Amino acid sequence: MTFSSDDFAQKVEEFKKAQTGILVAPARFEGMDFPGDTCRFLVIDGLPSGTGNMEKFLWNNLGENKFLQGTVASRLIQAMGRISRGNDDFGVVFLLGDDIGDWITRGSNRKVIPPYTRAQLELGEQLTKSVSDFQSLHNLVMSVLAVPRDPGWTSVHRARIQPHSVANEKASEDSVSELEEHSIQVAFAERKFIEHLWDREYQQAARALEQHLDSIFNQDKALAAWHAHWIGYAYLLGGNTSAAERYFNRSSNAYRVLGRINPESVTTYAPPVIFGDSQGERIASVLSARGDFNYGSFSEMQDRLSPLFTEKNTTNQYEEALSWLGRYLGFASNRPDSETGGRGPDIFWTSPEVDILIESKEEKKDTSFYSKRDVGQALNHSEWYKEEFPNSGRNIKLMIVGPIIPAHPTASPGEQMHIWTPSEISSLAHRISSLVFDAYTTSDSATYTATLNKLLDEAGMTYVKLYESLPTRPIQRGQ
Repeated sequence: MTFSSDDFAQKVEEFKKAQTGILVAPARFEGMDFPGDTCRFLVIDGLPSGTGNMEKFLWNNLGENKFLQGTVASRLIQAMGRISRGNDDFGVVFLLGDDIGDWITRGSNRKVIPPYTRAQLELGEQLTKSVSDFQSLHNLVMSVLAVPRDPGWTSVHRARIQPHSVANEKASEDSVSELEEHSIQVAFAERKFIEHLWDREYQQAARALEQHLDSIFNQDKALAAWHAHWIGYAYLLGGNTSAAERYFNRSSNAYRVLGRINPESVTTYAPPVIFGDSQGERIASVLSARGDFNYGSFSEMQDRLSPLFTEKNTTNQYEEALSWLGRYLGFASNRPDSETGGRGPDIFWTSPEVDILIESKEEKKDTSFYSKRDVGQALNHSEWYKEEFPNSGRNIKLMIVGPIIPAHPTASPGEQMHIWTPSEISSLAHRISSLVFDAYTTSDSATYTATLNKLLDEAGMTYVKLYESLPTRPIQRGQ
């Protein structure tokens, strides 16, 4: 008996009521229950993998990988449970095919199978070794299906299988392992990625996966390559072809079949300058990126800016926080150096009136120097800006975030690069955090932008006033 999606339920009921028969159900792992005498035999022919085009691609090209491991295990468990609907139910399951035999005998795969099913598989393996011909197989099957139940078989089942049933499981007192916690975080990140991608928030989508990418590469190369590919796709949709190329290349370096971006389609990336929106409107759009903003928006803002207030962070975290600070000040902000593979400043803030190029050296100690390389890197950013924005007409300033220390005697810092201390940065972050929240508590959704623009002007934090307040502190050459 076969069926289509249109008559699936009807055919299943006909089969359950029949005295004899065979039901063929390709790629069906759930939605069918055969309790008691409705079915005593189940044949699973081959490993339940690659049921859709996407999954077939992953399975055939990325091999047996950890992120498909759980999917296969779940399907196998679901399928085996179709004819066993309780502790008193019984039946025989035949697992056929080299692929399924190979998969279930691997220790790493056994670990993701629940104890009850694992105990069944282990007992089945042991019993299969005693099967030498068809007659011995027939005798074994009949001992399982005999009514009344075979005492020998029921005693074996009671000793080997029932202790692992759900009814007998004890709640684990162990805390969630670090690996399990990481897997949960990755699952949430994947969900956020899909949500942002669906809402066409491509940069947020990419960043949802980026935060875990390095750690995933250490645990599951295939999953990490797949994530890198999707990060590249999100950046490509958002117009950032340089970042897209970098992630497509990283993905392809791990698995060539995932492909690279066409080099002829790559263009030099420059952040958009959106004229027409007021500074307050831009800030409001950042706060409301996930919908109507509320107290949670300001909590998220504090989390994003938190590396600016502590020394316990990585260079990447600090630079990312600097980039977010630019957005919360109303600038269009990005990280050219990391997004283009080495061209441009660490952080670039741009607006209709002001552009600020930032080189981050916050890790420098008060007793050290800015090296010749540090100074040379920063000065190269001026040339980068001239190439990218030859006719910008905007005010521009080159800042280096770090302590007030001299340049090495062999360096030539000139007068165009100015020191902006980390304490001044954190103070600015505190000011804008307080200001945007004050505007929220003294206005409603209809008047928030106007209130915010007014407070920005009064606090001296408009684009031009921020530019004018930047420290004029050229790096001095050491003696």
